[in-house]
Amino acid sequence: YQILCGNQAPGFLIDIHTGKPLDVDECGSRESPCQQNADCINIPGSYHCECTRGYKLSPGGACVGRNECREIPNVCSHGDCMDTEGSYMCLCHRGFQASADQTLCMDIDECDRQPCGNGTCKNIIGSYNCLCFPGFVVTHNGDCVDFDECTTLVGQVCRFGHCLNTAGSFHCLCQDGFELTADGKNC
Repeated sequence: YQILCGNQAPGFLIDIHTGKPLDVDECGSRESPCQQNADCINIPGSYHCECTRGYKLSPGGACVGRNECREIPNVCSHGDCMDTEGSYMCLCHRGFQASADQTLCMDIDECDRQPCGNGTCKNIIGSYNCLCFPGFVVTHNGDCVDFDECTTLVGQVCRFGHCLNTAGSFHCLCQDGFELTADGKNC
């Protein structure tokens, strides 16, 4: 290839064998012709500079860091946005986890770890609910535990007998001379 003087278009080399113009890749040189925080984009006969992702062109013409936390509405829904150099990251609230690139807060499916034990787990946004099986109740921390009918319903169940609590239910052991009622709740 050879550069010719005179009427040659800037940004092109002339192929001495064919006489055809060939584009010069100004972006391919070791030093970018663009300013800091800008990417060089080659175009036929020239190039142009665009601010790198996470940066924007200031009124003075420099590529300056964007504050995505202020500029993008609801950028970290279910979390707090932290501005970083050239980007941002989400610090997610409880019940949410950050995406791989830390730019979104996604709901955690707490039901995956089967927290309810003696009940069915229902995932909700940011948390979960336990729907307990019959004979079990929800505790203050959301788990399903056995409802002790013998202690809680003393005098109401197993009259004239002894109450034995079981997981999710109870049994009556009747005193001599008494029989279990049809519903199994008393003697």
